[in-house]
Amino acid sequence: MSEALEQGVLIALRRVQDPDLHRDLVSLGMIEGLEVA
Repeated sequence: MSEALEQGVLIALRRVQDPDLHRDLVSLGMIEGLEVA
């Protein structure tokens, strides 16, 4: 995956909040092995 695409996906995922912890999924370390198909 290109670096630009990976960064774009991570930026989008930073907007997704865990409903209990009220923090984004990226900062909580919930995103690993990112692949776009």
